[in-house]
Amino acid sequence: MNSLAIAALGEKILSGDTIARSEANALISAADDDIFLLTAYANKIRHHFAGNGVDMCGIISARSGKCSEDCKFCAQSCYHHTDITVHHLLDKNTIITAAKKAEAEGAARISLVTSGKGMEGDAPISPKFYKPSKPYCPILI
Repeated sequence: MNSLAIAALGEKILSGDTIARSEANALISAADDDIFLLTAYANKIRHHFAGNGVDMCGIISARSGKCSEDCKFCAQSCYHHTDITVHHLLDKNTIITAAKKAEAEGAARISLVTSGKGMEGDAPISPKFYKPSKPYCPILI
């Protein structure tokens, strides 16, 4: 893909049109000399549609360690001896306290992350916990 084609696709998106998957995939073949043009258009498109604001989010390690999987890269695996803090699934009040702390530090939303596949070994978290989070904590859980 050459610089004229990159500019044409960039302008097409900026005007509110969409591009086809094949056009998007063609951007991968941009010449090395056109990478700066491609990133400049990516920045213009980001600015046009999203502005300069940044959304802050946070994560809470709701369960840590003792994962039964043997992923070579992961410190959560029970097969690796690391110095991580291991804990079972956090209780609702601990999660809400952590969410409020994240909000006070600028997070607009949080995600709960857990080690392992699924909720093995822990009682399931009720979907009701997530839906009425507003009375407990004003940020999105």
